[in-house]
Formats: sequence, C-alpha cells, structure tokens
Amino acid sequence: MLEPSADEIRDWGNSVTQFMIEYLGGLRDHPVYRHTSSREIRSGLDSKLPIKGTDFATLLKVFREMKSGTQISTYPSLCSPGFH
Repeated sequence: MLEPSADEIRDWGNSVTQFMIEYLGGLRDHPVYRHTSSREIRSGLDSKLPIKGTDFATLLKVFREMKSGTQISTYPSLCSPGFH
C-alpha cells in the first residue's frame, strides 16, 4: 500500500481521470449552486478520523458517493463563517 507499483499508480490515475471526465462531462446538467447549509454538509461527513488506511478503490467509491449526494462545488462552504 505504501509502495505502489507503476501499474497501480497508472490504474489510480486512470480511475481519477475517468471520474473527472464523468463529472465535468455532466456539469452543464447540474445547477451552479445547490442550496444547502454547512450543517447539512457536516451531517453527511463522518466525524471520526479513520484509524486504518484504505485501498484506493474504496476511497474513490466514497468520493463518488459524496459527489452524488452533494455537488463537489459546495464543499468550499465548509470554510464559510457558518461552519463552526
């Protein structure tokens, strides 16, 4: 896990690139801003820090699920004044 092979890194890069292509390819179909609050966003995040690492496929799956629940563009609001 800490010393990925060149093939693993290539696979990870391809997975992330495919995710970005899918996201950006459908961007015109989504509203620019989804009305939400920092409280709503926080409630969707796991409050506990992970103790163990995870494999890349699982991490990408979590990111895909976050994207489908809340548009990625709303995450900068985590730093908004309402986020305490």
